[in-house]
Amino acid sequence: MSRIKKLMENKFIRGGSFLTVSTILSQVISFIFINIYVVNIMPAVQLGNFGLYLRTLSILNIIGTVNLSSSIMRGKFEFENEFDSFFKSIIIVGIVFSAISSSVFMVAIIIIKELGVFETSYLSIPIIVFMGIHSIMLFLYNCNMNKLTATYKHKEFAIIDVLKTLITVTTVIIFFFVFNWDTYIERVAGTVLTMVGFSIFFLIKNRKTKFKFKKEYLIFATTYSIPLILHSLSTTILNYFDSFVLKGYEVSGHLDAGTQGVYTYAYSIVMIISTIWTILNKLWTPWFFEKMREKDTEKIKKVAEQYVVIFSFLFFAFLMAVPEMKFFLKNKSFSHAFIYIPIAAAGFYFLFLYSFLSNTEFYHKNTKYFSLGAIIAGVSNIVLNLIFIPIYGDIAAAITTLISYVILFLYHILINDFILKNKIFSYTMYLKGIILMGLSVFTYYSLLEYTLIRWGILMVTTGVIYIIYRRKISWLN
Repeated sequence: MSRIKKLMENKFIRGGSFLTVSTILSQVISFIFINIYVVNIMPAVQLGNFGLYLRTLSILNIIGTVNLSSSIMRGKFEFENEFDSFFKSIIIVGIVFSAISSSVFMVAIIIIKELGVFETSYLSIPIIVFMGIHSIMLFLYNCNMNKLTATYKHKEFAIIDVLKTLITVTTVIIFFFVFNWDTYIERVAGTVLTMVGFSIFFLIKNRKTKFKFKKEYLIFATTYSIPLILHSLSTTILNYFDSFVLKGYEVSGHLDAGTQGVYTYAYSIVMIISTIWTILNKLWTPWFFEKMREKDTEKIKKVAEQYVVIFSFLFFAFLMAVPEMKFFLKNKSFSHAFIYIPIAAAGFYFLFLYSFLSNTEFYHKNTKYFSLGAIIAGVSNIVLNLIFIPIYGDIAAAITTLISYVILFLYHILINDFILKNKIFSYTMYLKGIILMGLSVFTYYSLLEYTLIRWGILMVTTGVIYIIYRRKISWLN
């Protein structure tokens, strides 16, 4: 009991506990919702449209706010004694930017649609209006959640994260059963309404915070975030361009209707891995910045080695358990999604490895190279998708995205280790992770239909990992 109490006094462990629990709860709620309601109520085409809505929203949010929310974490360390003033200044400026850009976006799309330049089912007039509102609210939400992470308020972060997921799901289900609208519009409306509610909550929560606007806040934030706009946009293209290409070939009749929706469903499952990495990275980043400030690179390297093993185990556990989700599917057309899952998950694994390099560059404020790397990977993804999807179909979309993530990872090794001379982590660490990831993917495909063997291997592996690492994990000592 005393050991547990001691562990919970460590802010890294305490934060990890809260965020891990909130991640699990949010994912459980989301995936029950998706598998019981969404895939059985929303046709694959409309599920795909909702995925495209979220992707377009990401692009609008990056451009419209000049990516200011990305400066919150670093701003905590730059203006530690003036963080509230810095934060509120960024919020005010970001809201103004977002409101202007959302208005311009809505008017521009409406004019373009009226002129008949293009017509897409996922960008109707109501959807465009919802997206403009959603963009502003999303900026507010992201900034406040980043603030909670930067200030180690992990318990509050966890509670809000779970509540948002629960309320979003509940609101959308109510919309599904009460209104007789298009299910795509119902899901968008329920999601936006929830985000509006949480944004109002944050505004009320911060209303009494005193602050003094300083030009240096805006200069720091924009200097930090603007170079990352191209990076963020290119990363968005890297993540999502395949969906737009699949939709194009689907509409033209070259792929079956709903193909892009099934692909979107696969990626919604893989978001389990993405979310776990995101939460762990939010924990790792403040700790990493602190240790870098203390110049304790030996501690960083030791913990990073263990971090790779733990994340690799979570990756393996995900692949061993995820095939059982097929039993929740009433609409069997979505079963094809499980062919994509290991390939898509491998892409996120390379994103995890890349984060060691990117966080190092963030700490040293070497963000000017980010855009070029993301552009190279994004352009590679565009070219590969356009070449191989017409030939090999939907599976090519997952493979080309994985290749593009590998290109991004290799680019940052070149930049961080050889050009900037900021090398901290060994190549053996990366190679170990890649081998463990490859073995996990191989095991998935080999044992996809052998449920008992998969679960048996998972339980044995869990026991071995526990026995070997229970006394070795640095942050538990």
